[in-house]
Amino acid sequence: METSTKALLLALCILPLALTGCLQLIHPPGSENSISGKGDFSWNDVDSVEGVYHELVRQDQFYQVDYRVERLDKTIVSNAIVDSMLSDLDVLLRKLDDKGIPAEQLAQDVQREYGTPDESEQDKMLLFVHTRRLMLESEKEWQMGYGYGNTGLVRDGFKCIEKDIVNASLSHFFTAAKLAGSAQYYLDILLSSVPQQTAELIGINKNKIAWYTIPLQKIFSNIKYERSLLDKHCTGGNTSNVMVKIGSPPNPEPSNPDDAGQTAG
Repeated sequence: METSTKALLLALCILPLALTGCLQLIHPPGSENSISGKGDFSWNDVDSVEGVYHELVRQDQFYQVDYRVERLDKTIVSNAIVDSMLSDLDVLLRKLDDKGIPAEQLAQDVQREYGTPDESEQDKMLLFVHTRRLMLESEKEWQMGYGYGNTGLVRDGFKCIEKDIVNASLSHFFTAAKLAGSAQYYLDILLSSVPQQTAELIGINKNKIAWYTIPLQKIFSNIKYERSLLDKHCTGGNTSNVMVKIGSPPNPEPSNPDDAGQTAG
């Protein structure tokens, strides 16, 4: 993790969704004061996908993070700096595209090789930036799921009086996983459209990025399971303050992408 060796990894070990291990937050020292909102990062001009890659790496180095090691349920960028990074990426998108082409349209254009070679390269560049932005948005939502404290986490039990808070927390985890799946999907399209050398630079084969190892199916299955527990035990106006004990979730079943909002697995 060369670009984040000076960063602190803060462990958050109250994991929901029956995922094991501790969540590591990449949190540069003093980020709240010296980095977050600093606003002095600026982009160099780029005219290729490789150029975008080098600029995104330079942004990572500025914030002392590394997109290659980020994984939604394991190691993510702290919310102390996520908004600043997202704002930077918005500046880059406006710099590259004054039309505001959505990622969905870019993905379609890249797949069908729409436009001239220069226009095609521009589409790929923009899709790359959108993908990085989705990763950070996903990580932000994941942390927001923890924003309600222990009350918002089902874990080994819950109270029906807390069901609205639990539902809100699960909604953040769901949104995070959906965004993560979209990032995987767009990255697949991008990597399949660029030369092998560029794809390896971005992250395939021995350089495969950790984002591809996110257990999306398990996350969606456990969200569905925990929501079913709320529906089962907290129907109607049940606002009991009695703790509902639960066991381990069942083995994940294949999820319906339309149900779960999963765009890639």
